[in-house]
Amino acid sequence: MTSMAETVNEGDGVRSGRGFAARAPLPELAQRWLAFASLVLLGILAVVFGFLFKHNFDLYERGDPPIPGVFRGQVIDHLVYGQVALVVAMAALAIWSGVVVANARRVFYSLRSVPAAVGGWLFVPLVAFAAHESLDRALKSGWIITIAASLLFMYVPHGTIGGTARDLGGSSYLARVWYVLALLAALLMWGALAGTSSGLPSSDPQMAMRLKAYLCFVAGLLLFAAAATFFATAQNLAALTHHKWADALAPRSASRIPIGSVEVTRSAEFVSKEPLPTHALRVVVWCGLFVFNTAAVAATFDLRRRAIHVETHDGSVAAHSLLASATQMFNRIVVLGIATHVMYVVWAMAAATNARRRTLLAPSARVTALSFVGGAALFPFVSRDHDTFAAAMMVGAIGVVCIGFVVGQLLLGRASVALGGSGRIFLMWLIAEFGLCSTMAYVSRVARVDAELLTIGGLLAGFAVLSSVLGWLAMDRLDKRCGTDSGAVVSPIHFAMSRSLTSSQS
Repeated sequence: MTSMAETVNEGDGVRSGRGFAARAPLPELAQRWLAFASLVLLGILAVVFGFLFKHNFDLYERGDPPIPGVFRGQVIDHLVYGQVALVVAMAALAIWSGVVVANARRVFYSLRSVPAAVGGWLFVPLVAFAAHESLDRALKSGWIITIAASLLFMYVPHGTIGGTARDLGGSSYLARVWYVLALLAALLMWGALAGTSSGLPSSDPQMAMRLKAYLCFVAGLLLFAAAATFFATAQNLAALTHHKWADALAPRSASRIPIGSVEVTRSAEFVSKEPLPTHALRVVVWCGLFVFNTAAVAATFDLRRRAIHVETHDGSVAAHSLLASATQMFNRIVVLGIATHVMYVVWAMAAATNARRRTLLAPSARVTALSFVGGAALFPFVSRDHDTFAAAMMVGAIGVVCIGFVVGQLLLGRASVALGGSGRIFLMWLIAEFGLCSTMAYVSRVARVDAELLTIGGLLAGFAVLSSVLGWLAMDRLDKRCGTDSGAVVSPIHFAMSRSLTSSQS
């Protein structure tokens, strides 16, 4: 008699006792890299738009306002490039999604549909066109309903990917974070590009150019973060698919193993070592983080607000020295933040090494270190000139560093999961850090109205509190798990764990 878990090899597939024939997954590495490159290209175009608006702002600063016709032509040319890049990204994501869902259905009883995975991406532009031709034209609302409908239906393909991860025993968390980052970037780009095809803004065009440049730069960083999160999602799905296929090939015994249980054996070359001391380094990093966050909030509500009050009552000439002093203070705070994050990277590499010493399920410490510091190797090649190309090179290098930082945080989260904890807190901390840096950049460079400063400054204070709390909790929990024996190195043993063991952020 054949047991329920028994499998029979049939050519290229493996047939189980339940009638499902598992087949080898299709290669998807090329599709993954194509989709990743297309998302990075969108981020680069957002930065290019930012430089376009910054250039026009500089023209106003020099007393040589841009010509409306020339500005409109430049914007239309850039919009054409953006539309082409968006179409390429949608096509690349549709192809990748189809392959990923097909692989899930080849190795497991996935409920997802390949046509739905591909059609989800292709359905979004159709919805946008229908909304614009019907509702927007009837209500004379411009592009508002079109954008809202597009962003709403964008969740369909992301939800399909998240559902595929759940079918394979993982978590949909990364897919949701990817959607949120893409959603925020799209909203910021919409705010930056709204009305630009008609020419220069009619009210306060100089400040409008400054605000649009800021929105584009932030949207570019968000798109870089979304690209990194997409790659983590794709890599996680590839690992889940591989595990399911390996499980289908493995011989089955008559006794059934509980769903989600894992048999982990100690490698012959693996020796559990004592963890590196990280307590003092963790305290130093958190103190630097706390001082950085506190200084950012204090400079916002003290120096910057006093300068805005003086400018409102006495004019810009009287406020010039205070504004310059506030800008210098924010520059010093940025240097402190960079130094703090350099110390954090040192702690992260030590923590990744400790996690690897405890369990082979943790990501390689070398890969984690390369993610954090690999982008820094680009800075020596950045031109020292003060032209647009040199500025673009600098933004590109910063974008690579940001992507590496996102990947490094995800790898630390995966290390925490491998040790039996939760990795989501690292991603939550990353989101709080991004919100903190974005709001600080806004109040230090753009905000000129007291109500605007209080609103964005309140968000800055909230992100500062979240960053301080989540930063300590994330580092402390990982250090504690690295300092205790992990059940993952006990051999041989069957132990029940969550089905999301292979998920990087569960």
